[in-house]
Amino acid sequence: MSTVRSLVQSTLDNAVLSAGVHSFWQKKNEIKNDTNPDEYIVYTFDGAENGVFADNEPLMKRKDITLRYYCREEKIETEAGRAAVEGRIETILAAMKAAGFVTSTGAFDAGDIDDIGYMTTVIEFFYKRVV
Repeated sequence: MSTVRSLVQSTLDNAVLSAGVHSFWQKKNEIKNDTNPDEYIVYTFDGAENGVFADNEPLMKRKDITLRYYCREEKIETEAGRAAVEGRIETILAAMKAAGFVTSTGAFDAGDIDDIGYMTTVIEFFYKRVV
């Protein structure tokens, strides 16, 4: 059985890696031959896997995921760049939803939250699985 982390990674890789958008768990790692990409994704999990129980046995578990899509500030300076970023976000949302992840809030713009010259879009998902 695959882990939720491996499902997130494979879903994102299948959706956007061919376009050069790398995805990372917890922090951005260096990418061979591309130390400063135009776009990348970092995802994290909350610490707990919440469950639904009956007769003190788990029936279902829920994992919460925070996904941050980063793009260079310059990408949103033109209408074409903004459209490309919005398209990428829609691709990410569609891929994650198709893999069984749910978002109740959709994507929201957070700006340059890390003060690194990259604009950030945050999407919070959850994933439920039967155990």
